[in-house]
Amino acid sequence: MVISRKNRKLLIDRDLNRSDFEGISGIRHDALRKCSPKKDAMNYLKTVFNKEPLNTGRQFDLDIGKAIPILCLPFVHCVIECCTEEQLLHGIPYAFDMIIGGPMSAPMFMFCMGATIHFAKDNSPRHLAGRGLELLFFGFLLNICRFLIPYLIGYAITGDAEHFLTPLPFDVFGNDVLQFAALAMLSIALMLHLKLPKRGMIGIALALSVTGSLIRGVDFQNDALNIILGWMIGTENEAGLVISDFPLLN
Repeated sequence: MVISRKNRKLLIDRDLNRSDFEGISGIRHDALRKCSPKKDAMNYLKTVFNKEPLNTGRQFDLDIGKAIPILCLPFVHCVIECCTEEQLLHGIPYAFDMIIGGPMSAPMFMFCMGATIHFAKDNSPRHLAGRGLELLFFGFLLNICRFLIPYLIGYAITGDAEHFLTPLPFDVFGNDVLQFAALAMLSIALMLHLKLPKRGMIGIALALSVTGSLIRGVDFQNDALNIILGWMIGTENEAGLVISDFPLLN
């Protein structure tokens, strides 16, 4: 539908107060009436958007988005450990496992973590690389505290090697969400260091996601390779047990 200049003026006068519009944009209505429809739209956008960064403080909405998974994940893991596979297919256990423990956990946390990089006081490649290495260190420290030490104590008490020692390498050296966050941070730091354009970074991210979706469930017939390469792509062993929970290419 084509809108005449007269009707455009009426729409502008209806939506915007004359004095407010002139105070915000500094453009008089008589000058605006002489503009083309494209320029009218651009002038209106100038009253809505600003070239200078305005929202540079701490983003509490993104902080809440990261806090929700942190608070929910302990309950998610408790439900998963305490319920059978059949129980996880229905009702509240299913909600914790597939909904709260699904899109509301790691994906939301990773999205908020990536979004807050833009608002960080120091988002230089060097700083992001340092943060990535810190996450990697704390990821391994967490695995040592929750797997290595308890499993060794359990083996010392029971002598059950199959239950405590067999899964130990997978749990200690396997990739969890902190390792995944570390790899993501290091990847972003590398792309920023190479000064890749934003379109190039988006293209690489999409390519990695598509590639990871196509290459999954791979078994290299070697536990060490399944663990190491599982940091990049989805791997599993001969029994169909998933080795890599958070591969980078996905």
